[in-house]
Formats: sequence, structure tokens, C-alpha cells
Amino acid sequence: MLSNKLNFTVAHHALLHFFNSQYWSPTELILLSDFFLTHHSDNIDKLKLRLISEENNDCLVAAFLADSSPFIRDFLFQRYRFNFSFVKISFNLHAHPNALQKWRDKSLADISALLNFQLPPHDIFSRNKVETLVAVLDNFLSFLLSFPSSDSSFIETLKLKLANFQELLFILKQYLYTDSTSPHIRIIRLKILHPYFSIKDLEDVSGFSHSSIHHHFRIFQHQYLPLIS
Repeated sequence: MLSNKLNFTVAHHALLHFFNSQYWSPTELILLSDFFLTHHSDNIDKLKLRLISEENNDCLVAAFLADSSPFIRDFLFQRYRFNFSFVKISFNLHAHPNALQKWRDKSLADISALLNFQLPPHDIFSRNKVETLVAVLDNFLSFLLSFPSSDSSFIETLKLKLANFQELLFILKQYLYTDSTSPHIRIIRLKILHPYFSIKDLEDVSGFSHSSIHHHFRIFQHQYLPLIS
């Protein structure tokens, strides 16, 4: 397990790559694919791994941003795209610098978890993040399985993660598409549709009480948190 400092550094660089990198054109991707199909060496395999990792990381950062509040997205854009100081961002967003540092640390912690193919417990309602984890794990496993020398125990660990995320994704879709109108289904569905809503936000839009929403959250988490632990 990577240390928190190293995890934060990896997440920091993933954000920089997402906001600043120039991406391959369709023509370049076709030429690169043809090159990979006709050339084989350890260095080329390392290049493939780096490109797949960067692609997967970009997808995971995008999933994080898609589920974040507009304030978080705006803060990260100003910080990692324009490299604005906390003081300047504080002025732009009318937020205290201490609050911005908390947003940064929380964002780096959540992104680093995703980059390690982990889902933070508070993201158990995020269909977007779960769906992205399923896609990137499937992509990464396809790459690893093409090499006989790959670590079999690592592959089995990733396969188990993929199976658990696939099961959780199926459950989230059931909540979204069921015809049931029970309070439990309605509350969990609202949270899935609005992942960054707080309990207070959900209380305002649903008409359910704070205690009722919290109760149904606990039921869902008690049943499905083992899938991501």
C-alpha cells in the first residue's frame, strides 16, 4: 500500500495530466495501434502500460469531477489548469484559503483511492464512479492477461475487484430502473442521481426527514459496503 504522501503525489500528477495534456488525434491513434500490433519489445510494452495507465487515470479523474459540486470543479480547474494560488482562488470563489486546502486534500484522497481501484465508502452511491472503475479495470486486465509473465496473484485480486464493482453497478441500476416507489427506493435513487447532494439537500428536494434519509442510507450501506471493503 502506497503511503498517503505518495498517493497524494500520484493524484496530484493525475490532475495535472487531465487538465493540461494534449491528447492523440484519431489518425495518431490508428498509427499508434498499427505500430503496437507490428512491434514488440520490453520498452514498447512499458510504453503501452504507461499509455493505458494515463488513459485509465484520466477516466477516473473525469468520473470524480463529474460527481463533484460545481465549486470543487471550479477550484480544481483554477488550481491545476491555471496554477492559481490559494489566495487568488479564494478571492475568485469567495472562499477561505483554509477551506480550499481542505477541498484539495479531500479531492486528492478520493482521487488517489480511485487510482488504486478503490471506492471510498461515501461513494457507494456513485453509479458514475463504479461504472468507470468497471471499465478501467476491464481495460487494465485485458492488457495484463496478454502477458504470460504477469503476476497471477495481482491479476486475481483485480478480477475480484472487478466482479465486486460489477455486482454493485448492477444493484445501482436496479435502484434506478425499478418500478417500485417505496421510500427506500426513492431515497436511494435520488442519491444515485445526485451523488454530491448532502442529506440536507436531499431533505429539501424529497420531502423526507433527515432521520429517514439517514436511516435508509445506513440500510443500503450495511448491505453493500462489504463489496468495496
